[in-house]
Amino acid sequence: MIRSGSTISKIVDILFHRTVTQDQLEYMIQVKHNTLLVSMNRAIQYNLIVQHPLSLTPQGRLYHIANTLNISMLELIAVSSIYAQLDAWDNSALRYYTTNKFAIKDYAIFRSYKVKSPRLIYGKLLSKGMIHKVGRQNLVSINDATLRQLLLYHDDLLSLYRNLQ
Repeated sequence: MIRSGSTISKIVDILFHRTVTQDQLEYMIQVKHNTLLVSMNRAIQYNLIVQHPLSLTPQGRLYHIANTLNISMLELIAVSSIYAQLDAWDNSALRYYTTNKFAIKDYAIFRSYKVKSPRLIYGKLLSKGMIHKVGRQNLVSINDATLRQLLLYHDDLLSLYRNLQ
């Protein structure tokens, strides 16, 4: 939807980490006033930000997360499903055994999207190293380094997953 490194992307990244005014934003990004206004209007149309007060929408937060992880929004949906399953695993009785944590590829989460092949989404995540296979073809997990990175977005990922249900 939005190119990484574009003015809109920079606006979203800044607003994810701090609250700023429009003047501060213009100074931080160092663009012309009109360029900033056009980009902000587009970000509002895309439902990424709200203007009063200048802040991110939940969709804007998810865009930032996907952009930071270098994955698409559909891949983020798959990651949120896996993350939620692994989070639930930590609270289950199986945690105390020496079994590897795993999640099941949930193709049903793409029901409301026009996705031709959810398998391709999981395939892209495998090739990017975000997830890895555990045992049978529908069992996957996330390595510890990636899991620590996702932990920064814990509430957003669980919220996304809950909204998919």
